[in-house]
Amino acid sequence: MRALPIVEVEEEDEPRLPASPRRPGSTASAPAPPPAAPSQCAAPQCTRRSRHRCAARWRSSRTQPPGCAFPWDVGRLLARAGPAEPLPMGGALLRSALEPAEARWLCREMTRLSRTRAGGPLLAAGGGLGNRPREMLSWCHPFSRLSSCGERPTRLLRWSEELLHALAPGAAAAGVRVDSLLVQVYAAGGSLLPHTDADLSWGLGVSLGAEAVFECLPRGDGAVPQTIRLRSGDIVAGEWGALRHAVRVPRAAAAPEWWDGEAFGCAAVRCSLLARQALTAEEQRALGEGRARRLYGIGLEELARRTGEEVPSLCLRLRHEAAE
Repeated sequence: MRALPIVEVEEEDEPRLPASPRRPGSTASAPAPPPAAPSQCAAPQCTRRSRHRCAARWRSSRTQPPGCAFPWDVGRLLARAGPAEPLPMGGALLRSALEPAEARWLCREMTRLSRTRAGGPLLAAGGGLGNRPREMLSWCHPFSRLSSCGERPTRLLRWSEELLHALAPGAAAAGVRVDSLLVQVYAAGGSLLPHTDADLSWGLGVSLGAEAVFECLPRGDGAVPQTIRLRSGDIVAGEWGALRHAVRVPRAAAAPEWWDGEAFGCAAVRCSLLARQALTAEEQRALGEGRARRLYGIGLEELARRTGEEVPSLCLRLRHEAAE
């Protein structure tokens, strides 16, 4: 697998609609205003070009223009969602952060990004998923630094970093800079066994689709495990390189009504977006060198020559082998 060239995309700021008001003490949204007419976006600051784009999106959706509705303003998003629930080791859970129309737009955007890959999407139409999550797309994979999409999701990375720092002050204090996006999909019954994301640090996870059981399993005296139900639109922040955790999608789990399973090309019922800081090329090579010598008794470059693998992909394989 070859790393795709980085493509910097000029992004046009999209307008924002006011956050949906909520009653004090209630998590339910007040009735949304009627959607704007297809010929014009409701936001007055729309340019002619963005208004045309909003209208095109409106025609394919039963909600207000999704491109305008996504809560890019982190301050408004946090005010609307209410206080976050604390998780072990400085993590946080923001319940119902994204409303259904926003979650639906984000899923569609991930599907669009997956199709920018040379050779087509990673997930083949009609393919199975098995019991483990499958990668749908990546931008600067956190371990290999490879990308399976050809367009940098600049605005989404910036949004994720701002939200991560707001939910987890430890990430801001550590100087974490979000430059990596990994999107995985799960089938009903799929799971990730208890693990830590070795080599990495803080990260932000956005849960879309079916409900999942998420376990926080901190180690040490007095550490109390915590089990939570992640629903579509929930966002979690945590120090996943240190906090042991596990994910399980119940076999009876059903995706919400807006979910379009066919868009993923497989029998997925849940999608997880993971935003974090990737290993640097130097860190990746140093870790790969140590693992190559421990596992095979030879250096990384020599192992790459013998196997015919490129160094980034080989480093990722060595990481999985070292964890087994």
